[in-house]
Amino acid sequence: MIFKRVLVCGGSRTTPWAAVLDALDTLAAKLRQEAALLDSEVHLTIIHEGRTSSVGSYADGWAVSNKMSSEEFSFEWMPAGLERSENIIELGRPDVVLAFVGNPSNLDLVILAQRAGIEVHLLATAGHDRQQAAPEQHNSSRIPT
Repeated sequence: MIFKRVLVCGGSRTTPWAAVLDALDTLAAKLRQEAALLDSEVHLTIIHEGRTSSVGSYADGWAVSNKMSSEEFSFEWMPAGLERSENIIELGRPDVVLAFVGNPSNLDLVILAQRAGIEVHLLATAGHDRQQAAPEQHNSSRIPT
């Protein structure tokens, strides 16, 4: 079994759910192909900034729907800022970062991840204008306060 930790961050309140789900589906498919070459399977842990953000909520829902793990670093745990970003990288230990454009406060996360040698994907949300209802929100594990 191959285990990967994926930090999903950024975006804005208008980030379409389809953009988040498509990015996670694409990454999961790529990792499944790589795992198949090794005659293995892949399990993802989705790390996000909380279900109060649309990106976090959609990522959490994707994890539950795909029987993957989820960890939440909510703003209740620690306010936004450089120290919080450092803690998310240090405690979350992501292997990959999916960073959606639209939230300048996540620039610290991207820079810290790049400096740590973590694979970072900057994602735009253009072209994701599905008119379907957003997926249902789900519970996830919470980082202790």
